[in-house]
Amino acid sequence: MINRDKIVKTVVDIGNGKIKAIIGELSNNGEILKVLKYSEKPSLGILKNEIVDGEELSKSIDFVLEELREETEQEIDSITVGMDGEKIKSRTINVEISFPEEEVNEEHIKTLIKNAEEKVLSEEEQILKTEIYNVRIDNSGIVKNPLGILGSKLQADVHLLFTAKKRVEKLVETVNRIGVDVENIILNAYASAKSTLEEEDRRMGVALIDIGEGSTDIILYKNDKIIYAETIPLGGMHFKSDLVYIFECRFGYAAIDILNKYRNRDISQDGYIYYGEGKHISAIELEDFINARVEEMIDYIDSTIEKSGFTGYLGKGLVLTGGVISDKIINTDKILEKI
Repeated sequence: MINRDKIVKTVVDIGNGKIKAIIGELSNNGEILKVLKYSEKPSLGILKNEIVDGEELSKSIDFVLEELREETEQEIDSITVGMDGEKIKSRTINVEISFPEEEVNEEHIKTLIKNAEEKVLSEEEQILKTEIYNVRIDNSGIVKNPLGILGSKLQADVHLLFTAKKRVEKLVETVNRIGVDVENIILNAYASAKSTLEEEDRRMGVALIDIGEGSTDIILYKNDKIIYAETIPLGGMHFKSDLVYIFECRFGYAAIDILNKYRNRDISQDGYIYYGEGKHISAIELEDFINARVEEMIDYIDSTIEKSGFTGYLGKGLVLTGGVISDKIINTDKILEKI
């Protein structure tokens, strides 16, 4: 039974293949976080990070939340939801504001951010995450914390992560359909970074690569700040689509069956994976196609980091995470070797 005096929060990750949800209990002093229940179920109604059937996706979310409710006896009327996809944009802009000489306060920071948003965002776009770094007051060098410092000019690099308002509205509507409010929307790549990276990684410079079912999120950190983020349209689902196309598996379930048998090493002594009515595929040939797709992912990741211009900032290199990395379909050692 949950202690009702404590703070209980629920977070939901809506992926292309699965919906993952976790409910946790935070102590009153904010020092102890206890995971109460984790659940994951198949995700329907979403494809390539875009909602294609809101009603089906609503049912999928509700299915996961109902399990959490039953196991914890906790009412869940609001959740935090993760968001990603190719339509997440990342941009850094240098902004400067002037004011009568006084101590820098929170209002100055808010004005700085607002000015950055006005220069970058259109009326149809919405902020998901903001970072401020390289802060200077008047003609000073970079200051770590500007609050309370006397000055008349504030300058900084403002990094904005944003997406279309319609995508956010559609996601909120999908959740609201099952009688649940959206308390907060966060960037999935940011959540992955917070749960995966050590403070030293984020400070020294690192690229987190989160390879999911429908896409791969790339987020770069330096000095504990996000300096770049992008999503590329490659993920675990492409192994299935490759089989459907290359081996003419007319129905998706045949491709899933093949991959599951390969994952569990259900391979005959003569080196074949048998499926359907007497059909078979060479395990070696299948592995070659999987490795080719993995190499394409790595090339995309490499070119994306090169494009960011921050290659020399990654003192801690790369960190790989995500469902595909933990999947037995791919050889993680080969990925690391290739990188």
